[in-house]
Amino acid sequence: MKIRVALIGQPNVGKSSLFNVLVRGHVHVSNWPGTTVELHRGIVNYRNYVLEITDTPGVYGLRSVTLEERITCRNVFLHGYDVYVVLVDSTAPERTLNLAVELLELTRKVVVVFTKIDESHRLGIHINYEGLSRELGVPVIPVSVKTEFGIRELFDKIIDVFNTSHSPKKTLNVDYIELNDLINEATKILENYGSDSLGRLSSRGIVIKLFEGEDCVEELLKNRVKPEDWSKLLEIRERAEKLVDEDLLSTMRFYRRGFSLDLAKKYVVRTKVNVDKDTGLLRLFYNPIIGSFLGLTIYLSILTLIFTINTGFPLTTLLQIFGAEHLASIIENLTIVGLIDRFVEASSTLLVNLIGNKLITKFVTEAVIVGLGTILLFTPLILLVSIASAILEDSGLAPRLAIGLHTILSRFGLSGHATLPIILGFGCNVPSILSTRTLVNSYERLRLLITLSFIPCQARLIVFLATASALGSPYGLILVILSYAIALTIFIIINWVLFRISILKGEVYIPDILLEIPPVHKPLAKVVWWNAWSNTKHFLIKAGFIIFTVSVINWFILNYSPSLNLIDNPGASIGASIARYLSPILKPIGIHGDNSWIPALALITGFIAKEIYLVTLLTSTGSTDLSSAFQTIGLGLPEIYALTVIVTLYTPCLATVAIIYNESRSIKLTLATTALTILVAYLTGLITYVILRIII
Repeated sequence: MKIRVALIGQPNVGKSSLFNVLVRGHVHVSNWPGTTVELHRGIVNYRNYVLEITDTPGVYGLRSVTLEERITCRNVFLHGYDVYVVLVDSTAPERTLNLAVELLELTRKVVVVFTKIDESHRLGIHINYEGLSRELGVPVIPVSVKTEFGIRELFDKIIDVFNTSHSPKKTLNVDYIELNDLINEATKILENYGSDSLGRLSSRGIVIKLFEGEDCVEELLKNRVKPEDWSKLLEIRERAEKLVDEDLLSTMRFYRRGFSLDLAKKYVVRTKVNVDKDTGLLRLFYNPIIGSFLGLTIYLSILTLIFTINTGFPLTTLLQIFGAEHLASIIENLTIVGLIDRFVEASSTLLVNLIGNKLITKFVTEAVIVGLGTILLFTPLILLVSIASAILEDSGLAPRLAIGLHTILSRFGLSGHATLPIILGFGCNVPSILSTRTLVNSYERLRLLITLSFIPCQARLIVFLATASALGSPYGLILVILSYAIALTIFIIINWVLFRISILKGEVYIPDILLEIPPVHKPLAKVVWWNAWSNTKHFLIKAGFIIFTVSVINWFILNYSPSLNLIDNPGASIGASIARYLSPILKPIGIHGDNSWIPALALITGFIAKEIYLVTLLTSTGSTDLSSAFQTIGLGLPEIYALTVIVTLYTPCLATVAIIYNESRSIKLTLATTALTILVAYLTGLITYVILRIII
């Protein structure tokens, strides 16, 4: 399908540079009809769409004064495009945002692109793109021509806007104070003609341009409205001219300019920065050895702090090793996870006491509250990790840490750009995969989409800690360390193998890093919150819905028999019936017997979310603690270790699968990635079991 796209922007906003990056040399050059002005048009094939992108002449506004402005206005008002990409200079948003506002009064088939984002960050200019998008009602994308950051997302948004039906009435509404009544009066006349008669543009937007005396709009209306309606429109415009002190065009531009400045004031923050080159300690980040050490130390310290606040680990483990079990227990109860667990448990108990032990109570406590509790469990973690990431990014430390770690990562086929996705993965794989959008190299991004699931997230850490607690020291601590070591080793090996395969196929270049290094400055709380809340909100929207929905489905398959009768025994459930067919797969790792279906079922439900793996083991065995559950199933140390390794490596959760598909837009890649994690998990678990059987 063909999509006609127009690039619109003020002179020197970076429009031609962006056009060249988008079309990559596939350009047809001619003249605009009837002029000597060059017409640049390029074709891009993307996601089964043909994007015909036109680079329109630079204009300061939609007003036919110069030849270039006349060309752009005629193409907007008289010919039209499917999607308009309007550019805003992020180094001068207060000045260049006005054109976007002017276009958005006419149509919502718009994608707003902020250019020169590398330079704006260097100058200490911070922009809340999500807030602007919410306010304007259209996608707002930051783009870097240097690193090609945001290019893929821009293509995706062009297609999304093209496929989204927008009512021409629902365009941006600027308050023109005393002129509003006359604008509405004239708008009602044009609404009788329908959007097709007006070039699929907003009736209100057309009236505004008519009031401003735009020649192209007058030509459009003369040809498409009845003479009596045209006379009424001119009469209304005359009344508007008499109503204002200055000329009508200046008055309307004044109000629009004020609207644009209010937007910039609300969503743009400037901070004073020192643009001098790095000196002293900052220079150490560029040393291949010291920089790598500093990068690892800083990131590990941040992760340790976040995990301690969230789960108590590793502080509680250290306290237990030194004999302070009571203190470790107190700290664990005061952590975010401990508080949420107690809240969920108290909510369930309260509901049972109020309503009684009925079916609806069982459903709400075991499905709804557990689903919401799972979401609550991860939200603080995502928020904490996002805050830490935003602080590093806004302060200017993040790119320096990426440079410092580039030396280590390049040995495994990755660049310093992969630092942030990997670190986020230790918190949650969902924002980790989302953050791969920042990567310059598409092949490196593809490898990370495939392999980031192997990074142990907090959900798997909870499984490690619960299992370690059941085993006790020293086997529990060894299990935690071993699980992380195996997961990271697998991540590195598969990345390296995929990298070598890419080189043999001639698809990839040696990992390199291309970053704009902004000055280091004190992070702004407002900017940190913008970025942190944006990431957290994306998690709640994308992953939260999936987690909650699947929790409800999981409750159903564990509480109903194949004949759809409500049951009390999980062993007679739909889930157990499915698990019995799969349980023979676990026999090579020593799990067999009448209760072998329980760990099989736990692995199935763990595919939904890893915490449910633990819940399934406890509920299916009727145990109150994991140690008793292992004894009921008949698991020894080798079997427990092998099972934990499998949990560590196979698909983290259904939300991660959904995000992989959302980012890759490929069912084939999503299924292949899921199959890879399951295969690697099973084989690694089998090897672990065999080795332990030999040793023990």
